[in-house]
Amino acid sequence: KWYLSSTVSGSVQIDIKRAGVSIIGAGNKPILSGAVSGNAAPAGWTSVAVTAGDIIEFVVDSSTTVSWVNLVLEVVRTT
Repeated sequence: KWYLSSTVSGSVQIDIKRAGVSIIGAGNKPILSGAVSGNAAPAGWTSVAVTAGDIIEFVVDSSTTVSWVNLVLEVVRTT
């Protein structure tokens, strides 16, 4: 799951990359429209598997009136 929040209303779109490649693909990128946004599950992402040592990069694709944002990823560990 992902959640975005800001102290001001605005919009921002974020891409998430692993090893320089987007793990979102054509899926639903985290987008803030207002002050709080969330999504129950990352639909359409090319990969959601993260392993120890992976470097995750967060890239702001676009932003209006938002100078900072919190992005929270809820990760479920499977064995």
